[in-house]
Amino acid sequence: MACPDPNHLFAYMEKRLARDEETAVDVHIEGCSACYSLMVELVRSDSELSSDSVPVGASGPESQPFRITAGTQIDQFRIERVIGSGGMGVVYLAHDTQLDRKVALKVIRASLLESETAARRFLREARTTAKFNHPHIVTIYAVGQVGGMPYVALEYLEGSDLRQLMMARRLSLDECSSIALAVVEAITEAHRHGVLHRDLKPGNILIPDEGRIRVLDFGLAIALGPDGNGLMATDEFSMDGTPSYMAPEQWRGEKATAATDVWAFGMVLHQMLCGRLPYQVATVVHLDLAVCSDEAVPNLLRAEDVSQALIDLVDQCLQKDPALRIGTDQMAAVLRGITQPNPAVTSTLDAFAALPASSFVEASGSLGSSVPARTDLFVGRKAELRTLVEYLIDGDTRLLSVVGAGGMGKTRLVQRFAQ
Repeated sequence: MACPDPNHLFAYMEKRLARDEETAVDVHIEGCSACYSLMVELVRSDSELSSDSVPVGASGPESQPFRITAGTQIDQFRIERVIGSGGMGVVYLAHDTQLDRKVALKVIRASLLESETAARRFLREARTTAKFNHPHIVTIYAVGQVGGMPYVALEYLEGSDLRQLMMARRLSLDECSSIALAVVEAITEAHRHGVLHRDLKPGNILIPDEGRIRVLDFGLAIALGPDGNGLMATDEFSMDGTPSYMAPEQWRGEKATAATDVWAFGMVLHQMLCGRLPYQVATVVHLDLAVCSDEAVPNLLRAEDVSQALIDLVDQCLQKDPALRIGTDQMAAVLRGITQPNPAVTSTLDAFAALPASSFVEASGSLGSSVPARTDLFVGRKAELRTLVEYLIDGDTRLLSVVGAGGMGKTRLVQRFAQ
């Protein structure tokens, strides 16, 4: 399709388009950086709260919608400004007045208020995400209602999503492998809890400034049965997802399984590695036909650019038959093998591991209560730890200073480095 005009994009953002029109815009935006950038600007221009307010709900045909403005207090959260807009809701930057921290407050869209299904889906996203306590899954703080409509308070993370990052520049192989491993670990954790994502895509993968990747938006998540098949209510048999990342079974309206997330991951990995998706088609109909055909997915990766292990992994993820796709545990094993640290760093870490912890830790008794009680509970920060070791084995380094805001884990990082 041709690039839509701003009014058409506004209608798309507000969920006012017919299903086929919405799907066509979905596919177009995935491949058009100009339209995606325009949509981002439209969201920003429509999100200024200095003089206008945003309606979020109404209790009946005669009532006025509850309006959110800068300074609006919703339970313990004080609204500052709009920071995003998605299919299900508007996202605000808010301040948690009880715990003195920033949060992302997501409130259901006004245009969906009359839909009980939409409200249930919104709450399902909150309840699904609340099940997880994983370093690569966004943390949920609270669930509540405002003006009769539900909201969810999430951890606020500054940074960009994977889609924006890929539009800005080409990712290195190391970056691709590290991001891919974090996503696989997140999805594996979700599957372990009996939940699949069903809408995995670059826009739902956040790369925060602090460096720890998060998987976002479980709004389409459904429960998995003991055999790995999705258990869906009757109103959930509709074709949901983002077309460019939908598996054949989703196009056919069949039940999603854990393998559905594997397909979407394979599409994301392919896009990270070569900058584009396997299917380059003009319309949604052509995409449907290509994905659901018996022909293998075209793998555009070349051996001179990417390791054979990654090429094979993409092929194993993008099998048309869900039963033939690789499992998440196997995916993680492949990616861990690819992202092995530098041998010099590894040998230095091994040498330090052989030394008694008392050589380093007992000397820090003056730190008092700031020392974590459990130094073995250390997740993430692999890049920072590796950097410390690389500086250490550099003969010119004499002093290292670890600085940052209070509570961000400096002491734990240094203790782990010492151990």
